Amino acid sequence: MRKYTVVLLMLLSMPLFAQLEVIEDTKEVIGEVAPMGSMMGELVKDGDIYTLMYKDASYTKIMEIKSFSFKSADDFYNFMMDGMKEKRKDEQDITLDGINFKIDFTRMMGVGSVRFYHHDRGVVGVSPYFTKKQLKKLFGK
Repeated sequence: MRKYTVVLLMLLSMPLFAQLEVIEDTKEVIGEVAPMGSMMGELVKDGDIYTLMYKDASYTKIMEIKSFSFKSADDFYNFMMDGMKEKRKDEQDITLDGINFKIDFTRMMGVGSVRFYHHDRGVVGVSPYFTKKQLKKLFGK
């Protein structure tokens, strides 16, 4: 009886070891904005999906990281850069891959900047203000 128990335990434990599989990480960091080491934003590409992570500016005491994923990084980048070139000083509502954004264009001390409010399935986030140079760095341009 003891032999059967040992053999049974050995047979049951073998599949547990066979299930271990190493998965390769296919994520590629496109750009990151981290002035003085404090993360403001990071764009990561995984296959054909881009994920933008940013520090939520509505929190001042804690570092809350929000993110959203989309397929066309160039459309989002071009919309924000075009607004800065036109020197807009207003808010624009857009939808990108089912995610609603409010893009806020402003000028501070003569420097154009942009930030976005994103609304996705109950998650509301406010990005910090990005300058043209920071946007280029974030999107790897």
